[in-house]
Amino acid sequence: MATAVVATLLVAATVMLGSAAPAGAWGFSSITDAISEPVTEAMCGMTAPNLEQQPVGSGPEAWFSNLNLSGAVDVETGQRSDNAQDIRLAAGGDMTQYTLYEISGLRGLDWVNWQYSPDADGEAKPDQCSIPAWMWTMSGNAVFTVNLYLLQTTIALKEMAQAKNPVAWLYNQSNSVVANVFVNVALPLMGVAMAFAAITIGIAAVRGGGRDAIGKAVASTVVMVLAGAMFGGIIADKNSSQSLDEPQGAGFYMVANMADTFIGQLNSGLTTAILSDLNDDQGEEFCHVPPGNSQALGQRVSSCVLAETLAYRPWALGQFGPGGGRAIYVDEGTASAAVGQGVSGVRYGQDAVAKGDGLPCYVNLDMCRDLRSYLIVQQGGPAIGDLVTTCLNASNPKSLADAQQCVPYFAAGKVLADRVTAVGNTSDDGGEQGADESTARAGVDASTMYSAFTGTNGLQRLTQAASSLVATLVIAIALTSLSIITMAWHAMLFALFMIGVLVLALATFSGKSQMAKEWGFNVVHTFVARFVYGLIMTLIIWVICLVFRSDGIYTGMKIIIVGMVLFGFWKLIRKVDEKIRPKQGTVNVNMAEQARRGMAQTKDMTTQGAQRLSRVPGAVGRGTGSAVQAGGRVTKSSVVAGGRVVKGAAVGSVNALGGQHKANIEASKAMGHSGTRLMARRLVTAPVTGTAGAVRGAYQGARGRTPTYSEGSNRAVDSVARGAKSTAKVTKEAQFLAQYTALRAQDAVGRRLNPARQLSEQQRRDQTAKQGADSNERGEA
Repeated sequence: MATAVVATLLVAATVMLGSAAPAGAWGFSSITDAISEPVTEAMCGMTAPNLEQQPVGSGPEAWFSNLNLSGAVDVETGQRSDNAQDIRLAAGGDMTQYTLYEISGLRGLDWVNWQYSPDADGEAKPDQCSIPAWMWTMSGNAVFTVNLYLLQTTIALKEMAQAKNPVAWLYNQSNSVVANVFVNVALPLMGVAMAFAAITIGIAAVRGGGRDAIGKAVASTVVMVLAGAMFGGIIADKNSSQSLDEPQGAGFYMVANMADTFIGQLNSGLTTAILSDLNDDQGEEFCHVPPGNSQALGQRVSSCVLAETLAYRPWALGQFGPGGGRAIYVDEGTASAAVGQGVSGVRYGQDAVAKGDGLPCYVNLDMCRDLRSYLIVQQGGPAIGDLVTTCLNASNPKSLADAQQCVPYFAAGKVLADRVTAVGNTSDDGGEQGADESTARAGVDASTMYSAFTGTNGLQRLTQAASSLVATLVIAIALTSLSIITMAWHAMLFALFMIGVLVLALATFSGKSQMAKEWGFNVVHTFVARFVYGLIMTLIIWVICLVFRSDGIYTGMKIIIVGMVLFGFWKLIRKVDEKIRPKQGTVNVNMAEQARRGMAQTKDMTTQGAQRLSRVPGAVGRGTGSAVQAGGRVTKSSVVAGGRVVKGAAVGSVNALGGQHKANIEASKAMGHSGTRLMARRLVTAPVTGTAGAVRGAYQGARGRTPTYSEGSNRAVDSVARGAKSTAKVTKEAQFLAQYTALRAQDAVGRRLNPARQLSEQQRRDQTAKQGADSNERGEA
């Protein structure tokens, strides 16, 4: 902040000195030149772009990590982790088996305001600095960071709900509990149930009708066998590492594992089929189906599509302008190049680490043919710091030429600047009319793209970040709700696992076998619900991708369309939830309806909170107004009371000095006391008497009984009073004279305008009487 203030002051000084200097004033010119250089350095040091790579595990991943669905292994430890933030890929490894989101996540997506001139003979330091571009870029990055964190949370919850059981670790911790309940509670209950069944069969046999009793006993036996098959493996070795991933003979785990595997493969297959057209975009988009690794392929592609729609594409539009909506090929012939074929103008492998012409492709994704994904994977992908240092010969770049051969952003800036220069040279050479028009259009595209790259479209970056944040909020509400509902079914399955032993034990009693059937249908219901919600989530992601990839629709309209589609899907979900509930099951919980009620309650609470918050300013205003009024009344009372006290003190002092004290002085004079004695009496007793009178008068004034001045107590006061009376009398007479003069002048003006008013009063009466007599005579005639 201090640097910004100093830079601003120096700029102002430079402008004033420069504008004030005449043409021949070499002194002022030298001073201006001396100030301009430190001003530029200070400003460029403040606004220089941050080109540091974001390492794996930083940024949004540190807040909420997504899953390692591709099964990648950490290059340093050789271990495999479920969390993507723990997996570091090798920069020179095979990237064809991963999606862009798996390589870079949501890292490396900070907009850069490029400030380096394209002159390769200069130094590698910023020289085209702009404070407005820097401010807009910083503001856009701040809003876009919030969008990235919200999007990362949405994708992570989606993956947890669709690709993995989020409560799987609870099963491992519950094996011993289930085994103890089975041995200590369930088995005794089953023994009691079988004893009752035997007694019932014996009594029925004596009575001659045991068929029904035998049927119930058979049903109880079947339930007992089911309980043993489901939980017997856990009882056999309760301290083993049995889990959903490794059933090891436990019946419940085997069934759940097979159902999870089937649902996961089915959802993944449907997702891949629905999103299979991603490879038909001629390389214009960021996410493609990786051919090298088909593990959890559908979920991986759907995560990348969300990242592309709400992060990669908005970033490209902000960094490169409108041209960022399409692939920016390093080589114009790259669009028709075969997969895996090298691109002209790009250095690979060992050539990337050594200096040379072209882009250094440290992380090879799609042969680094698209400048957009190239910058994303270099800035947010595997660590390339050592490779860049090796290319720079273990030193910071001193010349711009070295930086353009080793640092990704410098290399990308050179590609864009060379295109502007090439188009300009082609235009200067001339050509056919059609070629000239094509060159002109290319020049506009190249210059616009380079201008956007430097950050002159900073406001567009801020609006792009804001619109992306709104779209993410709309989409996050739907996907997060579905993810939470799906995970709730996972929790429901765990609850059924925990109570399954007791339910099956109670179902062994005669006539209670229906409880086992209901428990079984409830277990099946959880798997069916998870499959249906996963399919609906995939359809929603497909619709989102379809809408946001349309270039002919404005962003605001895209958000409205997606909102309407999501509302329709939500209505559909409620109906589907009712249809998939089995009639034999007892878990009749409509998760969609419960979620809707929860969101409605949240909305009501938010609305009520907003209403209460909206009342706060009014209450504060009213309280402040009351306080101000009360303060005004208190101040007025204080002023009035203070005036009374001051007036009372003054009047009391004057009355005391002009009353008894004056009488004592006159008596001393009459008794013939000397002048010295009289002076001493005045000097000693006057202050005491005056102070006593002032205190008494002030007290009376404070009580509201201000004393009145006794005329004749003080000559000076009497003189002032007489002067005031005389002044008031003169003022009153002057006001009367002025009013009388004004009336006379008004009457004079009226007489001039109305000659009749110039006659005397008697003449006017005679004239009026004569006019009345004449009118009577005419009436009689």
